[in-house]
Amino acid sequence: MINPTEAKLNMGEFAGKPRTLHFDFNTYAAFEEKTGKHFLEYISDLAAALAKAQRDEGSYVDVFRSVSISDMRALVWACMVEYDAQDNPTWPLSMATVGKHLTLPYMMSLLPRLMAAGSSSVPAPEEVRQAQGSEPTEDTDGENPTVPAPESSTPADGGKTSGALEEEVLDWINES
Repeated sequence: MINPTEAKLNMGEFAGKPRTLHFDFNTYAAFEEKTGKHFLEYISDLAAALAKAQRDEGSYVDVFRSVSISDMRALVWACMVEYDAQDNPTWPLSMATVGKHLTLPYMMSLLPRLMAAGSSSVPAPEEVRQAQGSEPTEDTDGENPTVPAPESSTPADGGKTSGALEEEVLDWINES
C-alpha cells in the first residue's frame, strides 16, 4: 500500500534555494483551499491532457490550453510545503513568488516528473478495486489496518464529488 508522505520530487534550485515538492494530504488540502477545486479531479484533468499530448504527438504547450495555468501554479506552490521541527506545515513562498519563477519551458520539463512523483501517492487501479471489494485487513504487525473506500460517493464536507478517475488515465500515470 502507498504511503503518501514518502512521495517527493527534488526540483533543484528554485527561487534561490534547493526545493523539494511533497505529495501529502497537506499538499492536496492547500491546493483545494487555494483553487476551490478537488485535487484528484485536477490531477485527472492534467494527466488526461498530458496523455492526449503524448498520444497525439502534440506539444506540451497543448496541455496549457487544456488546464488552467493558475491551477498549475497553485499545484507547484502547494507541493512546496515544508515542515518545521514540530511537523507543522509551512509554505515558504507566496503564490506570486512561485509564479514569478515558473516559465512555460520549465513547466514542460517539470510536469512529467511531477505527475510521476505524484502518482506514487495515488493508488494503482488494482489497489482501488481491491479496496472497494474487500473487508478491512490488518498488516503484519496489526497496527495499520487497510480500510476499503466508503460506498457513499458524497464527500464528508458535502461538496461536489470529483467523479471516477478514468482507468486509462490512472494506468498512464502509473506507467510514467
